[in-house]
Amino acid sequence: MNAPVTRAVLLAAGRGTRLGEVTRTTPKPLLRVGGEPILHRILGALRAGGVREVAIVTGHLADLVEDATGDGRRWGLSLTYFRQESIDGTARALLLAREFVARERFFLGWGDIV
Repeated sequence: MNAPVTRAVLLAAGRGTRLGEVTRTTPKPLLRVGGEPILHRILGALRAGGVREVAIVTGHLADLVEDATGDGRRWGLSLTYFRQESIDGTARALLLAREFVARERFFLGWGDIV
């Protein structure tokens, strides 16, 4: 039997350029859907699914994402942040969290897709 997945990596670094002015000052993960930021909805769902530790890769307006989301206690999670200083692709973003996931099974998702 496989061990449960208790770690996740969420990619939340992109600029959301297709949304134009909407994401110039608000990062896409913090856009509200149903009154709650997309990223926060995802964190709640991950916790409900048994995840306990989440690495969030930030980039565009990283400080806003990190400040609004905090340490994860409100969801019963432990959060770790990694900054993608140069937005240069999904694979490179995931590589930032390679030590976090080590050789464990983990969930990979995007922090800005409902």
